[in-house]
Amino acid sequence: YAKLVFDFYKDSMLLLSAEQSRELDRLAIQDLGIPEAALMESAGLNVVLAMEKEWGVLAGRNVAVLSGKGRNGGDGMVAARHLANQGSHVVVCVAGPEAELSPAAKAQADIIRRSGLQIVFVVDEASLGLAHSLFRSADLVVDALYGSGFKGAVTGMSAALLVSMNAAGHPVVSVDLPSGVDADSGAVRGAAAYAALTVTFTLPKRGLALLPGRSYTGKLLVADIGIPVSLASHLKAEVEFFEPLDARQLIPRRSAQAHKKSAGTLLVVAGSRSYAGAAILACRAALRSGAGFVRLLAPEELVPQLQSAVPEAVVSARSDAAAALKLAHECHAVVLGPGLGRDEKTLALVRELYASLPIPTVVDADALFALGSKPLKAAGARLLTPHDGEMAGLLGGGHEKIQSDRLGTARSYADAASVALLLKGPATVLAAPGRALSLNATGSSALATAGTGDVLAGLCGALMAQGLEAYDAGRLGAFVHGAAADLRCAEKGDTGLTASELIEYLPLAFSQTRGKA
Repeated sequence: YAKLVFDFYKDSMLLLSAEQSRELDRLAIQDLGIPEAALMESAGLNVVLAMEKEWGVLAGRNVAVLSGKGRNGGDGMVAARHLANQGSHVVVCVAGPEAELSPAAKAQADIIRRSGLQIVFVVDEASLGLAHSLFRSADLVVDALYGSGFKGAVTGMSAALLVSMNAAGHPVVSVDLPSGVDADSGAVRGAAAYAALTVTFTLPKRGLALLPGRSYTGKLLVADIGIPVSLASHLKAEVEFFEPLDARQLIPRRSAQAHKKSAGTLLVVAGSRSYAGAAILACRAALRSGAGFVRLLAPEELVPQLQSAVPEAVVSARSDAAAALKLAHECHAVVLGPGLGRDEKTLALVRELYASLPIPTVVDADALFALGSKPLKAAGARLLTPHDGEMAGLLGGGHEKIQSDRLGTARSYADAASVALLLKGPATVLAAPGRALSLNATGSSALATAGTGDVLAGLCGALMAQGLEAYDAGRLGAFVHGAAADLRCAEKGDTGLTASELIEYLPLAFSQTRGKA
């Protein structure tokens, strides 16, 4: 019926909204003439292939399938039939009365019944109790209750079924996306399925990559069910999941004739008496990310300390904007902001440099504070790297809106300010005028520790110094930053990651992303 399921983490993917997903199905069925029943058959089979890939031989396993009343439920019923063919002991629990099934789901229910498989319609306390018992006695559970069309909160009998399914403690396989997760925003309002594995079809939905939906998804696999991916070109899908294939193609390559200054010269304007460490971290990260030559402008009294901490960098006393601009003419890119402080003289310096620097500049930390809530015009390309709190400062408030609509927030600000924007957080977003919104695939909450933002600023600055435009430097920087954290956590566990330690994993993260380790 279709190709074998493949791992989502290996290939570049567009992310669809729920409406786009429905339109893709419509184009396949109505315009191309692919029968809906054929797509359903392929979807159900691919769920079983994914289960077999993940857990091995399915013969003899007890499997409970929780189905809804629409197409997603039909996919689950097809999966039930193929599981029975594999020798599994299968029972189907349908949330609701048979009379409410869609025509496609009703056809599959009739096949289930004629095939001799047990099907239970959960409509009252007695049938709910039976479903509880079936979930507890299962080895695996297939969640096909709700699909990408679901909105709102799961309540009533459906909520009780999901709670019971989760409480049984067996691995859950979700069909298309975990039931209860909003396909557009990743929001969960009420009960939702906690999946060990989610099998989605053709292209993934945005809610699978955004939190909290991402934390309900488990391992994500994408199945080819016969819909040509080229149909997505008609949808104007504007969100992508940035992954290893994308990252590999962006990693800068040094020429055989390179010398230290041609390999990427970076100016870092950072550090203050209270935050000297931020400057150190940014410079070290830049050097570990391929910058050939790093200059640091810092307060005069800190120069000896910083030169000792980063002997590979050239450290000079920071004076006025004119001096910084003169040095910038010898560089390929600038990092502006880590640990600068917020005294009025420094904030004025930041605003002047932001407006005047002709070369690409990463704007981070205290430099973001200096910008305030009114975007300034800049003489060159800018990559802003705020976390949610700093983003609220750039917007003049609205912290809750940022969390509820990270994609829209990043898009609107990047367009209004004519900048590339890297909105840091559990689901890091990259936005730039005229470019797709990009969600990062790497990293975890282990990065929620002091100094990791300074590392990211230095990393992105090094990439821009090596020739990447601001948007691509942000995408690759966020990816490698997260990949370095993932490598460290795989080796030592999730606890106690420090920013200095993260820097030491950057070369390996680049190497593995390039495919040479």
